[in-house]
Amino acid sequence: MRPCFKITEAALPAGLDERLEARGYAVEGRSLVLTGGLAEGKTAGDIVIAPVADAAWWRVAAPAESGEAASRERLGIASRLPAPTGFAAPLVEGAPASVALATVIDGWCCVSSVRTAPDLRRQGLAARVMMAIAGWARQNGAHSACLQVEADNAPAVALYAAAGLRPAYGYHYRTLAG
Repeated sequence: MRPCFKITEAALPAGLDERLEARGYAVEGRSLVLTGGLAEGKTAGDIVIAPVADAAWWRVAAPAESGEAASRERLGIASRLPAPTGFAAPLVEGAPASVALATVIDGWCCVSSVRTAPDLRRQGLAARVMMAIAGWARQNGAHSACLQVEADNAPAVALYAAAGLRPAYGYHYRTLAG
């Protein structure tokens, strides 16, 4: 297993990122943690938010190209989430078109697995899912939302900004080339 360090603004000791770079550790996975209040909205009638995900939901959230191991890992994590947990999806021709997973913990709605079927992107489906999740989360006692996103995923960062989420901090990993 290769050594790996998660670097945030609070990384200790000071200068750790620079020292790792000097020793040949490369940057991987620049990400942002976004937080904010829940956007006003209501659950749209065509967006299903279910307490468990069916196989069709998972086909969008963890498509075959992400690999069987990654799919099993995501399913395992999702099966251990505390209630209330909601698997959101608008249906297009009876099948999930865009999906997101939300869990409410201590007043926070933690959102993950936001994905839209490739042939249905750029139609506002994910924005509608985020709005529906906000309404569902408020009904389940949440006052704020958080999520992580790859920093270079401009469409996703814009989507979340439109939903009222702002960067709380960024992080990246430093790994030694193997």
